[in-house]
Amino acid sequence: MYGTTDTSGPHPPPSSRQQFHGFFHQGGGQHFFRFEDDVHEDGSDRVPGVSLLRFERHILPESRSKPYLLLVTSQWCWPCMEIEPAWRRAAKELSALGFGVGAISNDYDPDLTHQLGVHRLPTLLAVVNRRIHFFKDRSFSAQNIRKFAQGTLPSGLIFTIESKEEAFSFLAGAIRESRPRVVLLSRKKSIPLLYQLVAFEHSQRVKCAFVSLSGTYGPEMLRGHGLDAGRPALLFFKEDPSAPVDSHVVNDLKGGELRQLVSQHQYMAVPRLLSQAVMTDICSINRLCVALLWEAHWPSNDEPPQILNEFIKLSKSARGEKTFVHIDILQQQAFVSALKQKRSEQVSGDHCAEGQSVAYVVLLRRLTSETLKVSWFTQAWCSGTMSWALLRRSVEKSLKSPHFVKVAVPALEDEERLSLLDRAKSYIFDFTDQLWLKTRGFITDEFSAIGFALVTIFLAIFVLSPHAREEEENGHEERPPNRPLARSGSKSAITSLTSANYDRAFSIPAGHLYLLLATNEDPQGEGHQGSQLLLRAFEAAVQPYRKYVNLHFGYVVLSAEKNLV
Repeated sequence: MYGTTDTSGPHPPPSSRQQFHGFFHQGGGQHFFRFEDDVHEDGSDRVPGVSLLRFERHILPESRSKPYLLLVTSQWCWPCMEIEPAWRRAAKELSALGFGVGAISNDYDPDLTHQLGVHRLPTLLAVVNRRIHFFKDRSFSAQNIRKFAQGTLPSGLIFTIESKEEAFSFLAGAIRESRPRVVLLSRKKSIPLLYQLVAFEHSQRVKCAFVSLSGTYGPEMLRGHGLDAGRPALLFFKEDPSAPVDSHVVNDLKGGELRQLVSQHQYMAVPRLLSQAVMTDICSINRLCVALLWEAHWPSNDEPPQILNEFIKLSKSARGEKTFVHIDILQQQAFVSALKQKRSEQVSGDHCAEGQSVAYVVLLRRLTSETLKVSWFTQAWCSGTMSWALLRRSVEKSLKSPHFVKVAVPALEDEERLSLLDRAKSYIFDFTDQLWLKTRGFITDEFSAIGFALVTIFLAIFVLSPHAREEEENGHEERPPNRPLARSGSKSAITSLTSANYDRAFSIPAGHLYLLLATNEDPQGEGHQGSQLLLRAFEAAVQPYRKYVNLHFGYVVLSAEKNLV
């Protein structure tokens, strides 16, 4: 039997619960479930309590880089107490690896419980990248909890390498994406959970790969880099795919050590300033940055252009405390234009032949988040004409007598933000997650056992026209992420989709989204209360989104539209 979170019925006042105090507490006055205000990292098995405020202010934002496991319990729930030893063992193990863990008391935070869509106790859920995942296994063991936690991490975090060609393809992409590569070579055949967690935590800055030493390529890769072919290792690659910048033997690498190593190598030797956050990290206040301004694009199968290679070579020979970075002129047009407005003298070589692109080198020193000092080199280069010797002399000359000018600059564009299509996919997932939370109470275990007495299927159709793609590539998409265009006046209706109106229903403009609810029973039919309740819940869930002109909603009856389905 499971408990219930229903708050509609009468409950005894808090004072009357004291008579059960002895039953729900064990020797020494310790509560069976230990709710604490703070996270404990002292190796104890105490699980911190989670309030609605903490969930909204800390857990949800942090879940983008740290997954959380939360157990919803109650002092009145006997099954909660039965599974508590397994939960404590799993929570202790997973928190040591890097998962956040917490317990939610339905007695003290029923609002949070209902907001999460919890309708029975105990319920175990995971919060990963602001999305909710529910534990569905009937066997509540520490092993199954661990398997569930691992399954909630995003797919595609780690690239599996099995050949020399796959290794080169993975490593060569580092300089194009300006994201270092981390490769773990392990005796294990499967990817360790700790490594998956670290890859998730640093997914914005690095890309990770896994090579099993039980295969043929693992030992070959180690020997190729002068390492013992039988010892697990961690390799870090940056601009040069043929040689790691760092390597470590990892027979028994702890979580803290692994995270520290990856953090130390989260930027390229000459990183591209992809966003204002990256610039803040790399070009800190008053630090001198030597920046190459150029069009940072080239065919995917080609080697990096000479102009970038020469600049990287210069950075290796430079002395003193200065950082070398490069900026894409096409992606950061507003920032570069602001720098050019304060250019005190003419830069020679500023005009290139057709088919060539121009590149500049400037000195930057940040004063605040919105102001910096800039000193332009008097020489510009066209693609294919930059030489390392000439560049070095020019930099040395400029460093000896820089002519800094104070300039106000806009924040760098965030090149790491999701593309238009990715934002649409993210919007779909976020929306359907919220819809599931609101409707899952109508879908019971009995229905699942009988088999599709009530079925929900969410179909999302996103059509991206050539015009929309061109708009995205040119940077003309000005709406914030996950925010569709607002509708003025009337709201879209939730209509029934049939074979007769299918063509008309899906004759929607490019870039529009159609979200479809499918049930086995007709909500308009008599005696179909389950479908009626589900449709009302669907209408309530989509209500806040019906004001957007590029969102459309409907439902389809599977039993009546078999040919259409």
